[in-house]
Amino acid sequence: MRIIIGLFGLAFGLLIVWASLTGDFWAAGSFLTSDPWGIVSLVDLYLGLFLFGVIIALVERRPFAVLLWCLPLPFLGNLWTVLWFVVRWRKIREWAGHAVASVRGQGQKAL
Repeated sequence: MRIIIGLFGLAFGLLIVWASLTGDFWAAGSFLTSDPWGIVSLVDLYLGLFLFGVIIALVERRPFAVLLWCLPLPFLGNLWTVLWFVVRWRKIREWAGHAVASVRGQGQKAL
């Protein structure tokens, strides 16, 4: 899964390079901020990035690491998210395993 995420990130990075070379960033930005659905899309993007920052804060133990991973999010977006997933894949799996075990343990106590 880590490789697949990395490949999607690479493809996304190439798409950004292509759009940068062929598109008009400022015209697209003007359209996005003038159209209601463009505004909804931007709010959706930044809400998702904020929520992902919360996930990072839950997984990372050191405050410096949280800042290192969260501060670039508004500027680099999901390309940075992909990098975090690739770099932290083992830690994510470990954290998820503990979370599942905790939920299972709570369920057994309720029975």
